[in-house]
Amino acid sequence: MNEKAIRCVATVRAPVERAFAVFTEGFATWWPREYTWSGEALGTIGIEPGEGGFCFELGPHGFRCD
Repeated sequence: MNEKAIRCVATVRAPVERAFAVFTEGFATWWPREYTWSGEALGTIGIEPGEGGFCFELGPHGFRCD
């Protein structure tokens, strides 16, 4: 399999800590539901804070997708 990395860079006018907090803590406010496994049944979606934190989705019936 030939895998290639994709890198995207965005520059924002905010301290690193603030930018990271808005991106991770506010994830559910900007991520489109149509790009989740649960769709309209989505409970919540987020990113665990800190290095190595998972991006996760919580759906119906205890469904969790990391």
